[in-house]
Amino acid sequence: MKFFDWTVDGLPEKIQIHFKGSVIGPTFHFDVPKLKFGTVSYGFKCTKIATLVNTALVPMTFKLRVPSDGHGKVISVTAGDETLGKTNVNISPKEFEIEPESGSIPPQSEMKIAIALTSNTTKKYDLSLVVDVEGVGEEILNLPITAKCVVSPVGILTPILDYTRCFLNHPYEQNAQIINDSDLPVKYDLIPQEVDETTALLYSSPQPSGIIPAQSTAEIAMVITPRALEEIDTLAEFSIFGSIQPPLQVQLMCVGEGPVVHVDPVELDWGQTPVLSDLSKSVVLSNESLIPAPFICAMMRPKSLWKVEPAEGVIPPEECVEVKLTVNLDDNIRCE
Repeated sequence: MKFFDWTVDGLPEKIQIHFKGSVIGPTFHFDVPKLKFGTVSYGFKCTKIATLVNTALVPMTFKLRVPSDGHGKVISVTAGDETLGKTNVNISPKEFEIEPESGSIPPQSEMKIAIALTSNTTKKYDLSLVVDVEGVGEEILNLPITAKCVVSPVGILTPILDYTRCFLNHPYEQNAQIINDSDLPVKYDLIPQEVDETTALLYSSPQPSGIIPAQSTAEIAMVITPRALEEIDTLAEFSIFGSIQPPLQVQLMCVGEGPVVHVDPVELDWGQTPVLSDLSKSVVLSNESLIPAPFICAMMRPKSLWKVEPAEGVIPPEECVEVKLTVNLDDNIRCE
């Protein structure tokens, strides 16, 4: 209450005027009592909408925050962030994204607020979104938030991929299958192979990482390239983002083999042959394989009367090369 004294000419006494009133804070509320995210998948963004309603007759300038949120970078599958080897974080991540984080609402108006959770922690959440009002104070209003973050269990439907017989240094492809029968998506990564000069079997995938939607099976192409003439096997491993379980394993098997070449005909007979004359016949070398076939032709006996052209070369995959054998006899005898 305030008192003001007024002096009026001609009046012996002062006139007193009383001013009376009260100051009230802003009046506002959210249109929901609680933000319930339910069960969310590790690394996947989940967004909820709440409306902030200003019921006062004056504008309200606000700021929104989650006090217990972290400050580190969150790893988001939804945003396409790299996830391989990124499960453990040293700094607590900033998992909540608020849009807008601050603003001004005119009198008796409202504003929609998007609150997104990208969880990098397998746990239950029980915290609050708080409203700070400029010129009034902090945490004037709390909106409870609940959530639970999990990494859904997945399994391998193809623990063994047998490529059977495979040509050296030629790629072969089969599909590994990872099943996700949960109600949430997961992210997988193929762990890169460690390769050195002794590695007998190379493997890779054109889909080294990807998302497996809920209630679905991922078909992941696995490409192998054998580098040894023997039975070979190795283990390929898949990690699931956020999982503390050992990687999923797929055994890759094959038998490495070299090129297959057929000779036609397998026997040549010149019959009666005049001496001191070149007589030629041809042999066709057919490469029945998917890889090039280097060849060298030589007579078993030294100082042979036969010569071969070409004496060496490479037969392209699934093609033929003609080799000419020429004899020049210098005596009237039987030769072979």
